[in-house]
Amino acid sequence: MKSKVILSAVVIVLVLLIIGAGLLRRTMEDDAGDRRRGSGQAVAVEVETIERRSIKEVRLFTGTLEPAREFIVAAKVSGRLLNLEVDIGDLVERGQLLARLEDDEFREEVEQARADLAVAEANKKEAQSSLELASVELERERVLRERDISSQADLDTAKARLRAAESSLAVAEARIRQREATLRAAEVRLSHTRIHASWEGNDTERVVGERYANEGGNLSVNEAIVSLLQIDELRANVQVTERDYGRISVGMGGLLRVDTYPGEDFPAEVSRKSPRFAEQTRQARVELRVPNTEQNLRPGMFARVHVTLAERDEVIAVPRDAVVRRESRQGLFLVDGEEDEPRARFVEVEPGIVDGGWLEIRSPEIEGRVVTLGQDQLIDGSHLRIVGEDTEGELVERPRSGDER
Repeated sequence: MKSKVILSAVVIVLVLLIIGAGLLRRTMEDDAGDRRRGSGQAVAVEVETIERRSIKEVRLFTGTLEPAREFIVAAKVSGRLLNLEVDIGDLVERGQLLARLEDDEFREEVEQARADLAVAEANKKEAQSSLELASVELERERVLRERDISSQADLDTAKARLRAAESSLAVAEARIRQREATLRAAEVRLSHTRIHASWEGNDTERVVGERYANEGGNLSVNEAIVSLLQIDELRANVQVTERDYGRISVGMGGLLRVDTYPGEDFPAEVSRKSPRFAEQTRQARVELRVPNTEQNLRPGMFARVHVTLAERDEVIAVPRDAVVRRESRQGLFLVDGEEDEPRARFVEVEPGIVDGGWLEIRSPEIEGRVVTLGQDQLIDGSHLRIVGEDTEGELVERPRSGDER
């Protein structure tokens, strides 16, 4: 048992010695590398000239195009769909006939309501005649009573008959109003069997976006038939993170692209911002108004929207690849020293907005040339061998990745 413990201890000691030797060798190599970079041995690098230029920060958002307005045409009465006059993609004018339902039962209801109204009007005429007769009888009883020919009871009976005739006339008139209302309701239901295009707004034409019913089918009340879309103006709905939400404001412009028209930009403008974020995604909905007078765009298309969040003129700009991090500091290496013996000088900077391959430097004020490739081998004061210079020291122009200008 004791031998096993001793053997385990020996193995642990050997492992620790191996790890320590590796760390010591790495440290010695790093020190040697630092000494080489700080000594006369030049490090091969690529450089670019610091520029003053206009720069803007553009953020890309993705979303879906939706119609500015959508009107669902639905049946107001139940019945069998007899004719559907339009189909998907058809242009529709305001007031145009879209569909017809079977109307036999509704016509019967109208005729029944008209007959009931005629009966009520006849009853009114009868009540009017009874009222006139009761009024004449009352006058006669009054004259006879004044001459003491008839009794007070006969006069009271005549008055009661007059009041009864007046009540009968009032009931007859009320029934006429009731029958008229029933007739109007029946006529309205009959009119609902002919379904016309009707919507709010100033647009006079819309396009059929979807068909929900087919001829011969039985429709229930409020069942959808077709949808009418206003597409001369669309909405682009995108989701925005908390980082960008506060930087977007209503009225801010943008450019929209779709796969159907590659390379073509469509103008857009922020019109609404949702006041709340979704708990699941921590994103808020932002709507952009997209003019579509040529109607090239269609609802449902996947949209990429480029929104300019910031724009500045004549700022100090460097290639974004030039910025490196040394410990907790963010900076870049400037080309310093004599032309025949350039050295690297590390400068801590405050970066600004990014525009393609360029980065704004807010502070400090810098000029000259900056190292864009090979910074990982540099320390402050390293000798440089600039790759891409001709024999006269002129910098040869090289393409820069990410620069869209």
